[in-house]
Amino acid sequence: MSSILMLQIALSNLAEIYFLQGRYLAAEKIYLQANEIRNRLFTSEHPDIAHGLINLARTYAFQGRYLEAEQIYLQALPMLERLLGKEHLSVANSSDDLALLYQMQGQYSKAEQIYLEAYSIRKNILGENHPDVATSLNDIAVVYRLQGRYSEAEQTHLIALAMIKELLGAKHHLVAAMLNNLAVLYDAQFKYSQAESFLLEALAIVKNLFGDEHPQVATSMNNLATIYGSQQRYIEAEQLHLSVLKIRTSLFGKEHPDIPNSLNNLALIYLSLGRYEEAEQKYLEALSMRKHLLGDKHPDTALSLNNLATVLAAMERYSDALSYRIQASCINDLMINSIFAFSSESDRLAFIEKLRGNFNLFLSLVYKHLSNSESALQAALDFVLKRKALTATSLAAQNEALYSNRYPHLKEKFSQLSKLNAQLVNLTVSAAQRQDFADFQKKLAQLEAESNDLQKQLAAQVPEIQLSEQLPDRFAVAEALPIDSVLVEFVRFDFFNFQAVPAKGETQWYRARYLAFVLKAGLPDAVQMFDLGEAEVIDELISVLRLQLSDSSKKTLGWASIPKLPTKEYDLTTAIQLCQLLFGNFREALGGYKHLILAPDGNLNLLPFQILPLDETGKHLLMDEYTISYLGVGRDILRSGIKTGRTADAPLIIADPDFDLASEQAHGQTNKLLAIFGCDRLSRTQSTGFLGEIVAQKLLNARLYLGAEALETHLTSSKCPHVMLIATHGLFLPDSPPTPPIPNLIDPKTQIPKLKLTNPMTRSALALAGANTGLTGGSLPPKAGKGVVFAQDIAALDLWANEITVLSACDTARGDIKIGEGVFGLRRAFTVAGAKTLIMSLWQVPDPATALLMERFFDNLLCGMGRVDALQSAQDYIRKITVKELRDSALGLEVLKELLELKKLSPDTEINCQEQDTPLEHPFYWGAWICQGNTDPLVT
Repeated sequence: MSSILMLQIALSNLAEIYFLQGRYLAAEKIYLQANEIRNRLFTSEHPDIAHGLINLARTYAFQGRYLEAEQIYLQALPMLERLLGKEHLSVANSSDDLALLYQMQGQYSKAEQIYLEAYSIRKNILGENHPDVATSLNDIAVVYRLQGRYSEAEQTHLIALAMIKELLGAKHHLVAAMLNNLAVLYDAQFKYSQAESFLLEALAIVKNLFGDEHPQVATSMNNLATIYGSQQRYIEAEQLHLSVLKIRTSLFGKEHPDIPNSLNNLALIYLSLGRYEEAEQKYLEALSMRKHLLGDKHPDTALSLNNLATVLAAMERYSDALSYRIQASCINDLMINSIFAFSSESDRLAFIEKLRGNFNLFLSLVYKHLSNSESALQAALDFVLKRKALTATSLAAQNEALYSNRYPHLKEKFSQLSKLNAQLVNLTVSAAQRQDFADFQKKLAQLEAESNDLQKQLAAQVPEIQLSEQLPDRFAVAEALPIDSVLVEFVRFDFFNFQAVPAKGETQWYRARYLAFVLKAGLPDAVQMFDLGEAEVIDELISVLRLQLSDSSKKTLGWASIPKLPTKEYDLTTAIQLCQLLFGNFREALGGYKHLILAPDGNLNLLPFQILPLDETGKHLLMDEYTISYLGVGRDILRSGIKTGRTADAPLIIADPDFDLASEQAHGQTNKLLAIFGCDRLSRTQSTGFLGEIVAQKLLNARLYLGAEALETHLTSSKCPHVMLIATHGLFLPDSPPTPPIPNLIDPKTQIPKLKLTNPMTRSALALAGANTGLTGGSLPPKAGKGVVFAQDIAALDLWANEITVLSACDTARGDIKIGEGVFGLRRAFTVAGAKTLIMSLWQVPDPATALLMERFFDNLLCGMGRVDALQSAQDYIRKITVKELRDSALGLEVLKELLELKKLSPDTEINCQEQDTPLEHPFYWGAWICQGNTDPLVT
């Protein structure tokens, strides 16, 4: 071996030692010398040249010189792939370095993608049980945590930690690093005791290995100090943070990203102690350094801006605080685009949830301290419009792109995703018949992982999913609002008290509240904000009112010799209270505007506002004064501008399915899945058949499917209908927490596991022909599909040419509520599938009265009424219909038969009531229905 080659190796080894010691400037100097020798020894296309470049790039990255580092990595990594092949450990190691660079810059999706590729290479070459494989898992877990995917992060961390302990022993520095990362994860989840325990163990390991002054020692001490701060052990935390700052400055100098991290953490302690001037100074230093070292668009820069805003609000400098919040939100917008660019829907939900704290702080500032500032209210509404219901917007963009033919090269991947979704739904349907629940969970997890991976691949190639175009602001929304309309954007947020001092035992976070932002058509600057009160109070009133409205348990006197017509009554107190809370503060602000477009949040999604009474009598309702329609978020008003080149097919009507449809070889099964949905057995409803036949006569060339022909495949496999009516039973399973086990009462060997459907899109469904058979494990004819269509199925349909879908079924507007993201279930499914208008119910509705209401609705619609006007007029018709009028129609007689519990009833049957009585006045019969989306008249 030549002396010059030995010198190059010696220099590289020395530089590596300096790097491990955190002496990055010294390492850089020696690496440059070593690379200079490499360039003399080897040709430009040689693995040693690439390795030298990667060493230098890594050093730049740890100095915060990210752009220089990235340029070198992107030069060296392809060189290694060309020279060694893509399946090589050197390629995996260098890929890890590049992934870490992206992670340090906050580009978590890019980092995850590259970490996964490196993990796959190592596993293929080294097998599943190797220290390098464990390290890869640890890296992946960290990036999961940074994206807010805490459950995945914990599971992956624990696997990596167990593996590395088994392979290298419990006192290895890699064990300490993994303990540190796991502790940071627990800190993020407020599990402080577990976090502290892991950090003390990690700190003992690294101090024993490296002494008191080492980057890993500083990291463990920093994390421990953070835990002490969270536990209100402020003096201990301050002392530790100061020690960490001293160690880091000694190791790195003042120009290193870890220095502003220490300054930021120290400032948080000062803020918690009420030492605001010191906190501001440290936050300003940290912000300045992060801008200099990391750039203006880095997530850590956004963190500094938000933290500085918090301390300025505490010092009563509210306008300055808002300015910093807005700057931070713009950086987070870029982060959202970045995350969405390589993500599944679950990833997107996790990241939005991670940003929720900043959302609460922004609104707390405006609500409490800037409610009289026009510019602050405008900024707050813009902020809400670009944050609310983002994942639904992204999922809808994915669906629209799938069917648009703009991405023909992705057609196969879109097809694969559709097939995976179908497999997930089919597996769910078969779950209740499975004896091996462990096998079911394993297969479910495998399919979900494949689906998530495919979603990420598609997101990386479809800009619409990434929300790369700027989301509509209040100017675009105000311009798109119909004349004479007002948008009321409701928002639920947790309230933060900026003046509270935790060290004095003062509470910072208070109960959630509802706000209403009012935006009038054509007036983008005239934003108004109203405080509606505590969310818990409003939510409880909604729960009580829904129970009153949906209660159909009263028995009639239908078996008397002269049947007596019952009249349902309910206590108006709750409804009046709700109306006062929700509209009392700002009804005057509505002026002469008559069309209210409501965008609810939280449990407000479960309330049909139009039924709320405006006076003590309960006779004068909101719907008597206003036309009321709904949106998921105000920016959805622009969805009507999305044009599709695909033409809609003839109207589709599916009604009165034969739920017992079965193939000839079908045999009885236990009703397990039906029981999960709270059903014994679904019964046919003749009135839905009447409705289907009546509507089919009204719509030109309508395709009508009844009984055994009311099949799932007519909905999922046919061309998009111009108008669609589905009249059947809706199924909805709330996401109730599992019942805690009762010890010593059940033998664990004989206990049957309780099936819990975790995906909200498989807990909402429409029952079609064969539903009883399919949901009990029976055999169906091939054309019948599963007998049910789940929300997951519907979300994958192409309904972008569909003008209106009417779901004349129970509970179709209900689902799992995620704060800020809307209702997960049929409501979300039809929206992301592209339906322009949805007519849905918020509770279980009586079939005959519903059929009568829908008949009137379609009459109104075909007479040229707007969609929401047609619905409200039909609701008013049912509300005021008399016994005499009910006698005059076949559907009316069905209503009376149900009310009287009679099997037969003729128009001349004597009833114990007045002919002018209005037996359907109670909102139970008509009030559940809402109209979401486009409200224009239907063009036939």
